[in-house]
Amino acid sequence: MSSWLGDLFSIIVFVLVVAVAYVSARVLYSYLYHKLEKTLGRGTAHLIGKSSQYGLIAIAVGMAFYYILDLNLTPLIASLGIISIAVAFACQQLAQNAMAGVLVSTIKPFEIEDYIELGGTPTTEWAKVREISLTHTTMRDKEGRLFNIPNSFFMSNKIINYTKSGVFKLKIDIHLEPSTVPPMAVLEALVLQETAEDARVMPNITVEEKTLALERLELNMRSLFEKQLTVGDFLPKVELLDIQGDNLTVGIRLWIRDVTKSASITTDLLERLRIRFSKEGIHFAND
Repeated sequence: MSSWLGDLFSIIVFVLVVAVAYVSARVLYSYLYHKLEKTLGRGTAHLIGKSSQYGLIAIAVGMAFYYILDLNLTPLIASLGIISIAVAFACQQLAQNAMAGVLVSTIKPFEIEDYIELGGTPTTEWAKVREISLTHTTMRDKEGRLFNIPNSFFMSNKIINYTKSGVFKLKIDIHLEPSTVPPMAVLEALVLQETAEDARVMPNITVEEKTLALERLELNMRSLFEKQLTVGDFLPKVELLDIQGDNLTVGIRLWIRDVTKSASITTDLLERLRIRFSKEGIHFAND
């Protein structure tokens, strides 16, 4: 009877120790995450916090087995070592994603809350990074859908980071009747007039946004430009792209800061240009 009570007591102590270790590990994760978030970024802070949490739990459970239940786990660990080799071959893709997750958290091509675009074309359009885990990254696209990307994908594909870029060029192509199109300088002046009041288009954004955009651009892209950038470099431009019969293609190039507003900026500008061009006798092709 005393032996049975002793075993029951050991089991109760074991459960209590594991429970305390679990709670302590959660507290440790929360502390490390909030301590490292501002300096290392959310992704790296999350990775370090989770690794520390699981490590503490593993150590506590192992010591509880050995000292409380008096179970020697060495033979079991040795046998598991052989099994783990076989599992490693079966989980090669998982290991690749985990290694890539460490690299993503270290190199930081993007961070949580960044707007990025993936692929060689790219075909995914922009999406917001919601979570970076050890094996995959969760993103939300502009239609509100959540999707997961294996971290190994980022090691071999193009990543466009709109947030870190600060500004990016929005390209809008329109088709006009050649016989009604004035010189490009006149056409560009009309476009400048129609964008002058749009606070979403550079250089009309607020002083704070302009400063932030230029700082990010200089930090991430300065080596790509041969001269010092000025606000004048971000004025809207108009380019003649193609002429085919009754179709003249003109490209309008705008610099904007917020990629999430690109669709609304395009729609609003086209509507204003349609009205303005109609007054100036300029006709869209196939109207």
